[in-house]
Amino acid sequence: MNRIILTFIIAFSTIYSYSQEEGEKEAKKKSNEEFVDEDKLFRIGIHTGPSFYIMNGASTENTNSVYKFAYNQDIALVFTAKFGKIFEAKTGIGYSSKNFKREEECLICGNDIVEGSNFRLNYLEIPLLANLYFYNSRLDVYGIVGIRNSILLSAKNKHRANVENDIETVFNVKEDFAKYLLGVQAGVGVNYNLTYALSLTGEFIYTYNPLVLEPATGLNFHALSLNLGINFKL
Repeated sequence: MNRIILTFIIAFSTIYSYSQEEGEKEAKKKSNEEFVDEDKLFRIGIHTGPSFYIMNGASTENTNSVYKFAYNQDIALVFTAKFGKIFEAKTGIGYSSKNFKREEECLICGNDIVEGSNFRLNYLEIPLLANLYFYNSRLDVYGIVGIRNSILLSAKNKHRANVENDIETVFNVKEDFAKYLLGVQAGVGVNYNLTYALSLTGEFIYTYNPLVLEPATGLNFHALSLNLGINFKL
């Protein structure tokens, strides 16, 4: 009887171990299949992150200007369509603030007047980008090229001069700045697939703006951006 029981236990253990190994193999196979690229894949996402604008230090003939940074934030609703293993088209609609501070020293006033301006520019953003994938797996790696269309919504200047009895005043300066900007963009990104339907994105992007931001001074900029986002399969 003991031999029969022992034989039964050994047989059961062997069958259980084999079934467990097969189950693990099947689960692993299924997990890998979840991240095999489809011929077509559509996603919607919310992306946000800081941007750092580097100004060209433009000045007028009678004014010496010094530029300082202010915090800038972008947020966008993004749509992507992936075709095959390499190419993905991206567009969307978003908002960006292009804020900066400027100190102006009058060179002909004779009394060392320095005026401080804190500019807040608000733009509607429409990107037209292509993601080119180098690696496809649970962690995707891709390059980014394309353009970003920026349409001016509003522009304010909080102004103050270092003269007696001067008060801080807010001016509407929308007419002083470009109504449209064209950003030429390039960068790299990663996309981590938490599940087949849900993924997280991180992108580092450089933007060059060939158009003048402030025509009166010739002011222009280029920017570095870090985008973080969450995406959902449609």
